[in-house]
Amino acid sequence: MFKALSRFSHPLIKPIGCLLAAAFGCCWAFPPVGLAAGPEAPPLMPSFQRISSEDGLSQMYVSAILQDSQGFLWVGTKDGLNRYDGRRFTVFHHVPFDSNSLSDDFITVLREDSQGFLWIGTAAGGLSRFDPDRERFRQICGEGGAPDSLAGEEITDIAFGTDGSVWVATAGNGLARLVPAGPQAEGMMEGIPSSHGYSCRRYRHIPDDPSSLGSDFVRALRVDSWGRLWIGTDDGLDLLVGEAGQPSGRDSFRKV
Repeated sequence: MFKALSRFSHPLIKPIGCLLAAAFGCCWAFPPVGLAAGPEAPPLMPSFQRISSEDGLSQMYVSAILQDSQGFLWVGTKDGLNRYDGRRFTVFHHVPFDSNSLSDDFITVLREDSQGFLWIGTAAGGLSRFDPDRERFRQICGEGGAPDSLAGEEITDIAFGTDGSVWVATAGNGLARLVPAGPQAEGMMEGIPSSHGYSCRRYRHIPDDPSSLGSDFVRALRVDSWGRLWIGTDDGLDLLVGEAGQPSGRDSFRKV
């Protein structure tokens, strides 16, 4: 089944083509071999190899894909998180009452930070972070009932700021900013309790306040080459303009 993948050395997966995600599993696209020469040569289409639950994928609805800095391929589904080494899958699931397990089985977003930690957004369990050295998960800002908790949230996107902060988009509860607790966070998130090393602050839409977030339904985040945060919402595109000109010292947003 995986003869076409044998060209990749374990655990470093070096795809020649690209892995395509759909609602019905994964397909690996390979470029055609032995291209014909000449102006009249017909175009050759890439071939696809389907990887399904029969090969170890936990579920056929693929919602997120990421290749990490170690070469592993991570595949998020509606029923668990899969790590693929080019030969086999290792599947991670939510385990009730186990704080070191995945917070929810429905994966929506996968991102890797500069330290090699994997950040996992879920559909109903908030935000998890995976430590590849310890092989365990931590739910970040997940205390139920706590101010600005992400517990039970649907996470739609994750982005990393140049100042070390982590920006988290939600479907219906605005934007969250996570700042590492410690000396580097002093003065940035004063008075806000930390959760597993991060302090959390929420930004929400405020009617009649043009400097607030445009909508609480945040769909996409991007930090550009200048370090500016762009926010896609159900009501258009916002740009975080920071604290400039704000007498209250709070972050503000500008609709683009």
